[in-house]
Amino acid sequence: MYSIADAEEASASAKEEAEQETIRNYRERIRQAERSGEFALSEALRDIIVQERDHEIDLKDALGLR
Repeated sequence: MYSIADAEEASASAKEEAEQETIRNYRERIRQAERSGEFALSEALRDIIVQERDHEIDLKDALGLR
């Protein structure tokens, strides 16, 4: 039987994994944009990655994982 703490830990892990997957996806989009010569777009995507990393750090802090 799972406890509430187990459920919260699983949820936190899933959220952290989702943040990491989002960042990986943005990195792939940056590579695609650069191959297409869309350098302004790649820079905008880099800014979004910074925000996503901040979200990841905030999540870890809130969950006491850092």
